[in-house]
Amino acid sequence: MVFRHLAEHLHRLQDSGTSSDRSFEDNRSVVSRTPMRSNSLVHKAAKGLQVAISSADTINTFCNENLGYIQAISAQILSINVTSQDLEAFIKVVHVLVEGLERVAVVFPFTGAAVVAFKLVMESHIKRKENNEKVLVIKAKMGHMMTALFQQVIVIVDSTYALTVCSRMKDIQNPKVKDLEGVSLETRLSKLMERVELDIKTTGAVCEHYTKKHAIVRTMKARVYEDRLASHAQLFNEHREEFQFLLSLYTALGVQSANHKLDAVTDQLKTIETKLDDVHAIFRRLDSPRERELRAIMNERGGPEAILEDDNLLGEFIEKLEDNDDSISVNGKRRPANLVDFKAELLRDLGEDLDVTLRKHLDVFDCKFEMRHQQLLEAQRQQEGVILNELRAGFLHERIKHEDMRAIWKEMGWKGSVKARHFVLALRDYFVEKSARKVPAGDEPDTMELHTTNPVRDHDAPDWDLDDEDDCWTHSYINITHVQPILEAIDDDATGFITIKEVNEFTSARPPGWTLPIWIAFWAVGWHTSIDRYKARVYGLLEQIIGLASDVHIKNRARVDEYLTDSVFIDLEKLLRATKSQNRMSPGDLKLAQYVDAYTAEEEKKLEHKLKSIAFELDGPATVSLVTGPGRIERFLFPLIYLILKQHVQVMYHARTHELDSREFLDMKGTLAVLFSVVHERVESLIVILRQSPANVKEQLDFIAFGMLSLFYNHPSRDPRSNSMLTWISHRRANPEYFDLSAVVPAEAQNMAPWDHV
Repeated sequence: MVFRHLAEHLHRLQDSGTSSDRSFEDNRSVVSRTPMRSNSLVHKAAKGLQVAISSADTINTFCNENLGYIQAISAQILSINVTSQDLEAFIKVVHVLVEGLERVAVVFPFTGAAVVAFKLVMESHIKRKENNEKVLVIKAKMGHMMTALFQQVIVIVDSTYALTVCSRMKDIQNPKVKDLEGVSLETRLSKLMERVELDIKTTGAVCEHYTKKHAIVRTMKARVYEDRLASHAQLFNEHREEFQFLLSLYTALGVQSANHKLDAVTDQLKTIETKLDDVHAIFRRLDSPRERELRAIMNERGGPEAILEDDNLLGEFIEKLEDNDDSISVNGKRRPANLVDFKAELLRDLGEDLDVTLRKHLDVFDCKFEMRHQQLLEAQRQQEGVILNELRAGFLHERIKHEDMRAIWKEMGWKGSVKARHFVLALRDYFVEKSARKVPAGDEPDTMELHTTNPVRDHDAPDWDLDDEDDCWTHSYINITHVQPILEAIDDDATGFITIKEVNEFTSARPPGWTLPIWIAFWAVGWHTSIDRYKARVYGLLEQIIGLASDVHIKNRARVDEYLTDSVFIDLEKLLRATKSQNRMSPGDLKLAQYVDAYTAEEEKKLEHKLKSIAFELDGPATVSLVTGPGRIERFLFPLIYLILKQHVQVMYHARTHELDSREFLDMKGTLAVLFSVVHERVESLIVILRQSPANVKEQLDFIAFGMLSLFYNHPSRDPRSNSMLTWISHRRANPEYFDLSAVVPAEAQNMAPWDHV
């Protein structure tokens, strides 16, 4: 009803278009000869629009420089003749499109939520090592729809110009002027952008669900999945048409001078409107050789049902995928080792209600989306802080935020970076001297107040330390003996040099109430204490899992065996064996131990909350990054493994009395596999850096992160004679007082004595 009224009104305006044009030109010539009074309505409106015009000018500049190229890429990727090279070009141009859309959001804030949604959904797929080309086509369609926002800018920029020069305000309509239904264009566009934001998120969830499916499932159920993908492409077509209708309405109501620009843009983009059949044709063109082969076999043998009824044919299908299964390489998933379970999994996937499945998946996707959004906001906030800090700074040391670090940097005369060894020695000297000036000898307080409330930060820590905080006890930890862990805490890229940016990030990350010396002492010694505790707990969880394996329901036995014999447990054992244990803390370390306990507990709580929000399923490296946030994986590896295995123990207890879905154990293996794929990537990046040093790579890895990554380089994949599980069990039983493992036993199983199973 609303659009019918608007269309009728638009038609009436178009009938009188000629007179409107003449009136507008006459008015503009009058204004050029008649000065405006400073308090006139037109002058006030013009003054209020200067900022918007300035911002919009930057968007016009962007359009002139980039929009043609973006449109050309969109035209090619949405044509039936699209190639893999076109898709690669699209990936490269996405960041340019996002940059332009962010400028639009500055001028028109009501577009901001949709722009952020588009950016986050695009980043989640572009960051993948491998991208499904059919999914990229849908992403391109999404981007094509978003380019309509640039048309909005072209129209409204010209309307602001008309508003400033026209002496008859009744002849001009702006975004806030209401139409015949009493609704402004701004309101209509705001509501449209809300729908666009929701549809972008939903499409992102659909694309993610499709990508995670096994290639055989995607082939057998191609029509169902591709129809759903194509429907989302059509949805973005409809949104784009609604954009264009509203903008053409706005033009007709008041801004005829923008028509030639709008028509030029619209004519270029009309040529790439695609229908559902065209999307399917594009999908067929993008079928990989393997998919074409599978499709041919499926058609020759009577379709999916016939293949599922013949185990020989199904085995042939599987063999075609063994050597290069993208569903494994992308998501770290393992298919069931036996044909019976694999067939059962295929039947479940083929028989699923897609709408029900997608609704469930959307809940998890929303959690991931929110985590991405929070990380984006944090990154923007940090970048703004860096820019403001550099603008205020004169000398290099003035760019350092924390007053103590700034004083050290200035005193030592360092430039943009400093060698780690020199840095640590200077830290100790500075804090010892500062402490001597602050507390006279013999007057050091006997007690202290421990600030441990919410030690995991939500905002940057202040750029100074409390003068009344006693941290003299930390001096024994800040020395050359602990240079390596201190260096690693600040130098995430492992270059051996500490930069101003890294110093600022390190000091800003300290928990509330912690002085800088306490924060440094934690990383010097306390972090190793935390790792050592987690190492014992992980061994304890593995012991429980092994013990429970013999008690699981008989129908779960084969799946549990597949889980425990997966190669990921070889990686896990190597990690545990390689990580050097710490000497037990002495009674004099009590103060540090209190801080370690508080920080570790809060950090674990935060990680567990994120893991629960995604059902403890890590489906790719990007999801690992969402859970951990920025920083090297070594910082989070042990608590993540502990929390994941603790959840697996819960599943194993449940498996004793219930037959579980085979996908439960597949997801458990897949989560660990994804986590260790990130570990392997980290090792590879470290090797590239360490090879630039004359020192032996293996020897350097022995010192990084207490050696936890050392066995992932030039070491046999299997080494049964060195397996540390039995050694650990013997050590635990000989020293039970050292291992308090009650925290790793599920509450409902506290009285079941799981250790007796080993």
